[in-house]
Amino acid sequence: MSNNTIDVEKLNQEYEEANNHEYFNYLNELRDSGETNMFGATPYLMDEFTLSQNEAKDILGKWMESFRG
Repeated sequence: MSNNTIDVEKLNQEYEEANNHEYFNYLNELRDSGETNMFGATPYLMDEFTLSQNEAKDILGKWMESFRG
């Protein structure tokens, strides 16, 4: 790959990681607030970020997976 070639896959991954950071921060704050059991956090993500149910479930799943050792 030349220096002038854009690595689209890398850019997509960086974009997803940046978005996940925002979502994960929100989920951490929600968890810390004690407002809901985190298994019930999907509607909170949907409302806060205007996500579909499937998108919110995917993000919540990734957040939960981030705690696995």
